[in-house]
Amino acid sequence: MNLSKKLNGLVSGDASAVFKGMATLALGSGGARLIGIAAIPILTRLYSPEDFGVLAVFAALVAIVAPLLTLRYVLALPLPRRDGTALNLLALAIGLMLAGTVLTIVIFGVFGRELLSALSMEALIPWWWLIGVGVLAASSYELMTYWATRRRAYKIIAKTNVWQSASGSIVKVGLGMVSLAPLGLLLGDVIAKGGGLARLIREFIADLKRMPRFVSWYRVRKIGHAYRDFPYFRVPSQFLMVFSQQTPLLFSAAVYGAETTGQLSLALMALALPVTLIGGTMGKALYAEAASIGMRQSEKIYKITKDVQRKLFIFAVPVGILLYVSGGQAFVLLFGDEWQQAGMYASILSVYIVFQFTSGPLIHLLNLVVNQVSFLVINIIRPLLLIVLFSAVYFGGLGDYVFLVSYSLLMASFYLFVSAFVLLSVRRSVNDRVT
Repeated sequence: MNLSKKLNGLVSGDASAVFKGMATLALGSGGARLIGIAAIPILTRLYSPEDFGVLAVFAALVAIVAPLLTLRYVLALPLPRRDGTALNLLALAIGLMLAGTVLTIVIFGVFGRELLSALSMEALIPWWWLIGVGVLAASSYELMTYWATRRRAYKIIAKTNVWQSASGSIVKVGLGMVSLAPLGLLLGDVIAKGGGLARLIREFIADLKRMPRFVSWYRVRKIGHAYRDFPYFRVPSQFLMVFSQQTPLLFSAAVYGAETTGQLSLALMALALPVTLIGGTMGKALYAEAASIGMRQSEKIYKITKDVQRKLFIFAVPVGILLYVSGGQAFVLLFGDEWQQAGMYASILSVYIVFQFTSGPLIHLLNLVVNQVSFLVINIIRPLLLIVLFSAVYFGGLGDYVFLVSYSLLMASFYLFVSAFVLLSVRRSVNDRVT
């Protein structure tokens, strides 16, 4: 079988529509990720590991807070059949986002010094206000991309991804060249989170102009009640999920210091590229396709999901093995001798990244099977496991390598469980409809 036939086999079958949507996103955003990859070797020579440590904590705080602003109503935007219902949902999400941004600024304005000092991040104190800007940029972009997902406007999302990466990298490199550290990394990160927002607004301005005709306080309250499972279950789930994802960096900052945190952040940044490029785009495409099919055809969704999972494993396992074997040498070659420790970290973490890559696209399907309680339980299990791990590491006085090996194995097991659980949930919905 020649290469072209193999490639055709990967994008054919039950998951073909998902892979076509993913390909549109991946091809467009692939250029963005290449820009990001090309910028990293430059950034590691302009900024110190300590600067990357400050960026890691800043990005972790934004990542934890930003998704909470809309109370996760944003996730429901692709679901309503009628645009009028979806526009009321959009109005609700926008109002919550603006109110949440104000609250974030007030909290960090009053308590920011104490919070950042507890994380050994005094260097971030002068720039506390950027946290408010960052959460607004990130949540606004997320909101508009879910509206674009509703429209299946994959090309527009991909183009904004390119703009985000390019503009963010340019700012980081430019300010780094004039020695504005760590401010250059922080401003570049904000732009990378919110860049392209204007393009999305301009693209869907016709939809936004229709809001006064459809939106009313009564309808907003009604739609908020109809999708109340999202704030009831997805808000705590989202907080626990993102907090768990960012905990290694926050734990490292508090226990091992800024330099180790910077090394770890670079390792995670490099490992996140395939997860966000392919896994993230696959998740959006799979969710949009499954939502358009509807749970009345749950058996078709189940077949698509199995096909997607199998093909993700085919891609991820060889890449994970290569990274495990050569991660240390690759980091020295790409980023310089100062970052050898980050390469060793990346080799250790590659074990769990394979399973995160394959399970991430599937988790959104729990929205369709209305399994919010299960999603919450999943995200309660992970932080509980991490609390046990971190307690053992902290009170046992264990070093950073033992910590990361334990963390990688624990997360690999967790993500494997998540994949199996989602497939079982979708399969159960098929059986329920048959009976």
